[in-house]
Amino acid sequence: MKKIVPTIMAAAAGATLLASVSAKAAEFDLTLATLPVPGTTFDMAIKGVPERIEKATNGRVKITVNDSLVGGTQLAPAVREGRVDLVAAIHPYLSGQEPRLGLSNLPGLITTAMQYKFVFDAFMGDDYKKIWNEKWNSTVLAEGLWTNQLLWSKHRIEKVEDFKGKKIRVHNRETALLMNAIGAKPTPMAAAEVMAGLQRGVIDGLTTSTCYGYKQEFWRIAKYVYNWRIAPHTGWAVLVNNQVWEKIPADLQAEIRKAMYEMQEQFFSNYYSHTRRCIKGLQDKGVEFAVADDSEVARLFVPKYTDAVYKGWYQAAKRVGFDGEAYVERTRMVLGNDIR
Repeated sequence: MKKIVPTIMAAAAGATLLASVSAKAAEFDLTLATLPVPGTTFDMAIKGVPERIEKATNGRVKITVNDSLVGGTQLAPAVREGRVDLVAAIHPYLSGQEPRLGLSNLPGLITTAMQYKFVFDAFMGDDYKKIWNEKWNSTVLAEGLWTNQLLWSKHRIEKVEDFKGKKIRVHNRETALLMNAIGAKPTPMAAAEVMAGLQRGVIDGLTTSTCYGYKQEFWRIAKYVYNWRIAPHTGWAVLVNNQVWEKIPADLQAEIRKAMYEMQEQFFSNYYSHTRRCIKGLQDKGVEFAVADDSEVARLFVPKYTDAVYKGWYQAAKRVGFDGEAYVERTRMVLGNDIR
């Protein structure tokens, strides 16, 4: 024992010294603010950012993730104002200020993740880079998608008429306009209040991503889960404050960009496998999951209901200085809607 104890002590001292050296080796010690959404693909991606960046920069850049520092709707303003170094910004929370971030919320326009990626690669991704820079004083490092958005309801909603009078929590302006048009009552509510809202009857249901709803166990109260293809794909982005980014040397910037691009493409590629995993989790719990009948979805996405959504979006586009109708038409052209 006398020989072992000094060895252990020496090893411990060595480990402490290495940890100290490693800590001192970081030239940039940054904080990334995010939402507390455990179990989601969003959470998986964001919690993996520190390891990816530290590895890519050989420990010269250290990232600490904090999910209680800034509220969800304040993430983008916080990085713009330099109150935090990086954030995981949520597109739907910002679409009221910048309609282009809500393009995929328009009913019947972008209906699959593959279509989203196609439009993103064609022009939307470049537009978003400019938007983040000009409106939120940020450089975008990666973009991603929440898993498929589903309707979680305390009541069966199998036909368009079943929405009438239902109080539905929504997280974007476009879906609120659609709910209003079909006779539902769109109800804005902070994510942290949703479970209590369901329990108390403040809301009858909500739209949220597959994995978030599954992990938050909304299905315990909202027992009917549907894919109605309502704003099915909503985005998120990892942003770094421009002034913070400018302090990082060009060689490290290049390595960070490469690592974040790889993460972005990985999560786009695995989008459906992640969604499928959470749907299976729901089904294993005995939850009634259903895909809305195509004929009912077609009845939902008719001008009678969608015109108000598009009109509102076009008006918002005009207010911020771009041609909304031309933007939607450009999207349709990229998707080949004119040659089907």
